[in-house]
Parts: sequence; C-alpha cells; structure tokens
Amino acid sequence: MAKFDEGKFIDLCYAASMDAGLWPHVLDQFGEAVGARGSLIISHDPTRTAHTMHSARLDEVSEDYSGTWWKYDSRIARAKLLELKPGTIYVDAAFFNPEEKQHDPFFQDFYHKHGLDDMAAYFSSDPHGTGIVTISAPRDWNKGPFGEQDLVLLRQLAPHVTRAFHLAASFNVARQHASNLTAGLDMIDVGAITLDQSGKILSINASAERLIRVCFQIIKKTIIKGLTHSLQMKLDIIVRDALQSRVGSGNYSGIFRNDQTGNCIHIQAINPKHKDTTPSILQSPRNTILLVVRDPFKYTGKDIIPDLQEVGLTRAEAYAAMLIGRGLSPREASVKLGISEQTIRTQMKSLFSKLDINRQAELSYIISKIDNVK
Repeated sequence: MAKFDEGKFIDLCYAASMDAGLWPHVLDQFGEAVGARGSLIISHDPTRTAHTMHSARLDEVSEDYSGTWWKYDSRIARAKLLELKPGTIYVDAAFFNPEEKQHDPFFQDFYHKHGLDDMAAYFSSDPHGTGIVTISAPRDWNKGPFGEQDLVLLRQLAPHVTRAFHLAASFNVARQHASNLTAGLDMIDVGAITLDQSGKILSINASAERLIRVCFQIIKKTIIKGLTHSLQMKLDIIVRDALQSRVGSGNYSGIFRNDQTGNCIHIQAINPKHKDTTPSILQSPRNTILLVVRDPFKYTGKDIIPDLQEVGLTRAEAYAAMLIGRGLSPREASVKLGISEQTIRTQMKSLFSKLDINRQAELSYIISKIDNVK
C-alpha cells in the first residue's frame, strides 16, 4: 500500500471545494487514512440528515441509511443529549457501553448488516445553520476499535475536510444566487453582460446574447464588436466613462440603432464598485463593468402618456417623448404620428426645455426609468 501523503490529501480537499465531483475521493482517502472503510458527511439537521455525502465504498451503506435508518441513528440522539460541540472527537466505544449496543437496533440491525462495528467522527458547525455536521468514519467489524494513532490522524485531517466543506457550501450559495439572478433577468428579457477592464466578456446571459446581435457581434465568445465603427466607438465611450466613474455617479447609457434594419437596443453601463475593506493584497486588481441590455420597444404597448403629462408636457409632446425616448428617430416618430418631422423637432425643443435636458440620451434614460416602474 502506498504511503499516505498528507500534503496531497489537503490539496485534494480544497480542490473539492470548487469541484463537487472530487468529494467521493476525498472521503475515500480520509476513511482509508484513519483505518475505516470510508467516510460520510452527515448533517444533524433532521431535514437534511438523510442526504449524506459519502465515499464510493459506502454507496450501499449510505443508500440504506438515507432510506430509513437515519431516523434511528442513536449516535445523533446521544450527541444532542450530551450537547457535543464543534471540535469534538467521537468514538462509539466512548459514548455507548457494550450492553447499550447489544439492545440498540441501529447497531445490531444496521451496523451488523453492513459488517461495521466502530465509528469515529469529528464534529463541525453546519455551514447552513446553527447545528452540527460530522465527518463520520465507520470501521469494519473485523478490524477492532480505532487505535490511538488513527484518532490522532483523524484530528489532524478532519479540520481540513470541514473547512473545504464550508468553502464548497459558500461557493454553491454564490453560484445559486448568480444563477437565480441570470434566470430572473432572462424571464423579464433583460440582458446582462459582465466585462473586464479590457472589454472582454466574463459572463453573458441568454437574453443579452440575443439582444446584442441587433448592433454587435460576439467574437469567440469574449469580444463585443460593433457592426459599424460608430456603434463600436459609442460603446467604447460608455464603457470607458463607466470604468472611470465613482460609484453611483453618471448615466452611461444610450440607444444603439442598426441603420440597415432600423432595429434598436438600449445599453446601460454600470460600474459595480463597492467599498472593499479586505487588505489590498487580497483584492482583485480587475475592475468590471455590467452592461444592461434592453429592447427599447418592449414597452411600446404601455401607456406612459399620463406620467409625462404630470411633469408638464402636453399630450402631443408626451407622445413624441415616449416614441423618441424608446429609440425612434424624429423622422420615424413623425411617420408614426402622422405629422411632419419639423413639428416633431419643435415639440422636442419644447419638451427638452420642460424636462431640463439637452440630449436625446437623457430623454431615453428618463423614459426607460418610467417604463421600468410601471
């Protein structure tokens, strides 16, 4: 048998925190190192006790335990009675006398059925609550009780297993939050693209992939390239200005229009900086930018005319503001409303004055805000 390499085992533990597929190998090696058949991670929370993480060598044991026997696990009941705390090393022989084990169905029917005799465990806090999880290592019945050296090694290795388990739980929560956010944005047809400071794509959701192609193409899944030079320049300026901004300052957005098809998208660049109190050596050197991509015509069916009239626009000015703010050119708005382009431009001059704005991009921003609270 190859000599156990503690350093490689610890590396494997922390690799498993990022790759769930490695956990059966971690638990196999842990069990073997301490003289057990394998090992399991068991939660003492009754809503999760049946769902173990275990060695491949303990597949049958875990299946039987998860099916019924978790309800009758005397070790958990005894641990709760004694209020055993994180850091405790548990061995069956220390908490159950031979007579108790002879009359306990968990030991007599479950343990013996699977050829097990003694169990050693390390108690840790539960990353999902205030309870306990244990790294439990069952020993084959013909190997006798755990030796002193086995328990010394268990005390050395188990904290690494539990730390990696806590990391894995934290990473999983983070991934779940990110997945929920992406799914939610897709449901409301809002695109989200994260860029690094060089403009390369770090992440992109399905809605963004579809919407962005109105005016841009995605090169090798990492680069956004404008269909025209002017579109690229406009995006570059928005991203650059957002990168240089302070948190929460400025409106870095605009309507992007494909002159050949007439289709438009609205893109807003957000600098998600936050105050980072970690030591600077631990902070990421990379800034990121979030691009929020919307279809400015998605809200055309909504009547926001009354909202615009409430801020002082006439009904005609409100119609012009709504259409132009959603991406139409003055000419296209004039055709849609059946009036001359000059009339539209006159109305724009008046409504710009009333709203105290100077650019169409500012109008687009106001309209998108009203659309999104309706």
